[in-house]
Amino acid sequence: MLTPKDIKDFFKTHFDIAVRVQGTRKSPNRKSGWIGIYLPSLPDKSHTAPLRYKKLLPPEFGRFCMGIVYAGSAALSAQDWGGNINPHMVAMYEHEWEQLLATYPAPKPEPVGA
Repeated sequence: MLTPKDIKDFFKTHFDIAVRVQGTRKSPNRKSGWIGIYLPSLPDKSHTAPLRYKKLLPPEFGRFCMGIVYAGSAALSAQDWGGNINPHMVAMYEHEWEQLLATYPAPKPEPVGA
């Protein structure tokens, strides 16, 4: 069973991004509940300005998530973003998050002396 800490640690380790995690409970009609993450936006004094972010999730992460969620569709799984998968938020079922955390490539180590 996933915990919010597992997901937060994944994003901190892989992308150096702090995320917020929220979710829904499992119900008898579903395999698992939804888990959503989102990146907090930068503070802005104007309530009409578009949201701004310090960092966004990379497109290759979006393609990886799309491949998990839309595995049956070659066209959708090749896209960077779509549906509940965006550069600033991702919402998937718990079993999809488990698959993502188990199969996403490990971060590349920083070169020595960089």
